[in-house]
Formats: sequence, structure tokens, C-alpha cells
Amino acid sequence: MCSSDLLMPGSAIPLAAVASVFIERADRPAAARFFRRSLALEPGSGIYAVSLSTSVERTDVAPGKKWLVRARAIDPLNPVAHGNLGIALRRRGRLDEAGRESRKALALQPEQPESLNNLAILAIRGERLAETETWTTRAMAYRAGFAEGIWNRAVARLLAGRLAEAWPDAEARFDVPGAQKHHYSRERRWRGETAPGRTLLTFAEQGLGDTVHFCRFAPLAARRGVRTILAVQPRLVRLLKTLRGVDEVVAADGNEPHHDWNCPLMSLPGIFGTTVDTIPAAIPYLAANEAGRLAWRDRKSTR
Repeated sequence: MCSSDLLMPGSAIPLAAVASVFIERADRPAAARFFRRSLALEPGSGIYAVSLSTSVERTDVAPGKKWLVRARAIDPLNPVAHGNLGIALRRRGRLDEAGRESRKALALQPEQPESLNNLAILAIRGERLAETETWTTRAMAYRAGFAEGIWNRAVARLLAGRLAEAWPDAEARFDVPGAQKHHYSRERRWRGETAPGRTLLTFAEQGLGDTVHFCRFAPLAARRGVRTILAVQPRLVRLLKTLRGVDEVVAADGNEPHHDWNCPLMSLPGIFGTTVDTIPAAIPYLAANEAGRLAWRDRKSTR
């Protein structure tokens, strides 16, 4: 048992303070225990119900929503309860309700970037792309450098075909809370320099489909004179070895060859100023491995 479990003062405030420490330590289960005790001591506190929802929602959205509904019932004028509930409802696919809760939150407290961003995401889901920009612009007015808002503006512009405007914003994807982290140094990022004799490692950063789609941009880097290595998910190495125009394809497993620069695969279109008309369209740019093709041919012929 953690020694802090023995702490049982008669006031909710010290318990909530301990819970906040656990939040900072990313120990949400422990934080939830102490917020539950705070709420038990002060059941009329909407703040503790909101805090409890935040502690449990990372593992399961449903309990988080339950506590937000309770917080809203306790304090109907709590803008954070409405705002967080709007986000929870969106994550559960209840989009109309999510929009109503976010708008209620903003009616109570207009300067809520999270609720504005939630409405931006809902607008993207509804293909109301111009509306997305309205919400993200307002969100960033209240919080400079708001990564979630910048990224959603990029998504809306990409969907609208406004690629040149979208690429700079798309770099904010790495700063969105919960974004996938990589071990490659940002200080060694390639920005499009032409430097014969130097080595660039461009790496996969998201799903398999994204890698298959964006690998077509890697040969454009090689044309700038840099030796280009493509680091991808191990399952894709054999397929991507058929990509012409790169020097080497390796697994992105922490054992990549020495290189002077690195670049996320999905940042290459922005470096090259890609528009709808200049997307590399030499199709097919990947092919089945010959040995694998023959093996599958023989396997099918024996059936």
C-alpha cells in the first residue's frame, strides 16, 4: 500500500491536492482514488466530479462521461463540465449531443480553446470545412500555439484541397497531446537542403497505410543529391524495397544506419511544396516481391 493511502483528513482540499500530484506524475488510478475521497466528503462539488472524470477517462471514456454528467447535475453553470462532456460524447460518436454541450460551455465561458476545438472536429466530421477554420481561429486567439487547433485547421485545409496552406500547420501534429513519439532528433531535421554526400533517413510515423501512401515522396529527396534511407515498419520492408529511387529500405526499430539528417515521411510533401497537381503519380510505384509472387502462385495452383 502506498503511504499516501493512509492519508484520510476530514477536508476534501488536501485530498484533492494529493490527487493533483498524482496527475502530474501520470498516475491516474491513484489520482482517481483521491478525487473519489474528495467527492465523498463534498458530494456537492462539481469541480471534484470533473477532476475525477479526467482521472478515469484515459482508460475508459464511459466512466469519465458518468462523472461529467454528475458534475453537470451538481453545477449546471460549470463550463468545464459542459466542455469536457462535449469531448467525451464526441469520442463515443454522439455528435449532435457533443455539439450542444460544447456550445453550452462556450455560452458560459467563451474563451475555452478545448470546446472550440471540439466544434472544429465536429465540423470536419460533418464536412463543414469552412466552419472548422472559424472555430480553430477562435481557439488560437485564446491560446497561442494551440497544437490541436493548428492540426485540425491543417486537416480541414487538406480535405479542401488547399495543400500548400495546410503543410505548415500539419507539423503541429507532433505537439498534440497523446501524439505518437519517435526517437529521432528534431535538431537534425532535414528541411530540403541539397548536399551531395550527406545521408537522409526519412521515417514512417503513423499507420501502415500512411507509409504506403507517403513513401512515394522519398525518391524526391534523393533527387536533391542526398543518400536517402527509408525506415519503415518491419512488416513493410519487403514491399517497400521495390520502391525505385531510394538508396536503402530498413526497419524502423532503433537500429537504423548512421545518417546526417532525418525527416518524417509525412513532412516531405510540405518540404516539396506539394499541391494537388504535383502529387507524385507514377503508378504503380510499388510491386509485389517476385519471390513472394511466385510462392503465392504455386500455393494457389495446389488448391
